[in-house]
Amino acid sequence: MLRAAWFLGLAALLLPFGSQATYRHPGEGRGPEPQAASPVTLGPGLRRGDDSGGLADWIDTNPNARGVSLAGASVIVEQGDHEVVKIAADDLRRDLATVTGKTAGGDQIWAGTIGKNPAIDRLVVSGKLDAKRLNGAWESFVIATIERPAPGVPRALVIVGSDRRGTAFGIYELSRAIGVSPWHWWADVTPLKLPALHVRPGTHRFGPPSVRYRGIFINDEDWGLTPGRRRSSSRALAAWVPKPTPKCSSCCFG
Repeated sequence: MLRAAWFLGLAALLLPFGSQATYRHPGEGRGPEPQAASPVTLGPGLRRGDDSGGLADWIDTNPNARGVSLAGASVIVEQGDHEVVKIAADDLRRDLATVTGKTAGGDQIWAGTIGKNPAIDRLVVSGKLDAKRLNGAWESFVIATIERPAPGVPRALVIVGSDRRGTAFGIYELSRAIGVSPWHWWADVTPLKLPALHVRPGTHRFGPPSVRYRGIFINDEDWGLTPGRRRSSSRALAAWVPKPTPKCSSCCFG
């Protein structure tokens, strides 16, 4: 997601890299898209998950579908995990509420980084969660449905990352999978309302990125904003096109 790339790209530049490896962009370096076990019923106009706001193959909108229910799901993170994981989890809570219209009544989503989330670490040790490939991986993550992950919890969706950015990218990948376009803020792309959402049973692996170090380049927006402002005589258009500032005029507006 562009929102993830903006924040995490900045984090990649500003935060020190630890000795632990951790994700590539959701669309890079992974194997073939996981295929649904049965035909996917998405409804009119919906497509497989991509940056256009379609649904991923592993998401089902059938109210009676098997798997983890995302409508009203609770997103659980460990307080001792990295700050970027908590920020991404807050974004996911908002995205789930926006798409499903519900804030309670669904299954649990566990999100955490290996070595930072004891509950997820126990799933790895017990063999319920196969995360062996994450050890030493750069910004990689796994999204898996787990049956009975803890006493009193019938099922949960687990998002586990090899490091802080891997976990955060995994959380944003779920937002992308349920139809939240990375352009939802930049271009007013409103996600479709879907009252029933389930993650099909299975495990999905992502990473590492094909480009290890990534950042943000403000100049990428210049092609669309500045020419429009210069050519426009409309005060209404000029009002929403940003004006150059002393801090960004040299790199962004030329």
